[in-house]
Amino acid sequence: MNTIYRASELKTGESAVISEVSLDATTDPRLGEDCIRRLLELGFIPGESVKVIRKGFPYGDPIAFRIGTSTFALRAKEAQTIKVGLPQS
Repeated sequence: MNTIYRASELKTGESAVISEVSLDATTDPRLGEDCIRRLLELGFIPGESVKVIRKGFPYGDPIAFRIGTSTFALRAKEAQTIKVGLPQS
């Protein structure tokens, strides 16, 4: 796992491993720490595998993610706080 991406950049059907969930200078400042806490409580924690199941039409928002057997729909701006790495092939 070399390159780090935002979960919002993953394509439909693509899987990755979560490396970090955090706010940075490029994320929407209105999200706040409550958003990070909510994502962690849902299971978006470092080390977990995540897969993009579907992206909304036409702009890719919201995004449906699968973690284990659970599926969650996140707004694209929430998914931007999740940093992921693609598994080595």
